[in-house]
Amino acid sequence: MQKLIELFDCVWDSIEAAGAIGKRPEGPWRHRAGAPVTSESLLEMFPVSRYFETALAAAEQWGLERISILMRQAAELLVWSQNDSYSEAKLGSHFMQNYVFGLLTGPDAPLAREAPPSGFLLLGAGTEYPVHCHVPREIYL
Repeated sequence: MQKLIELFDCVWDSIEAAGAIGKRPEGPWRHRAGAPVTSESLLEMFPVSRYFETALAAAEQWGLERISILMRQAAELLVWSQNDSYSEAKLGSHFMQNYVFGLLTGPDAPLAREAPPSGFLLLGAGTEYPVHCHVPREIYL
């Protein structure tokens, strides 16, 4: 659990350093009992995982070395999945083969708390995330 908390804090340090608006969630973390890490939620189960090391190398080039190191250590602890409302029929095969989300915090995440969910989006080369709009605010690094 300590690696997950360290990863979360490191990401928030980067958000604050970039001057993004937002208040760092505080309060005690609790490890979700029976955190839902199953063979289906491992990053390797998704074709886009082939870009994981490339993405971490890019993060290092942009000055996010600590996040990159922590991601290598904690990736297997995140819950990796795709949005249930996405499908090949809606978004195409290329998108579905080149996208995954790793959940870090939130009610169903390894670090459970009453805070907005947070995690990591991994997109493969030549993949654009669909334009969308919804109430929760998002921050992308």
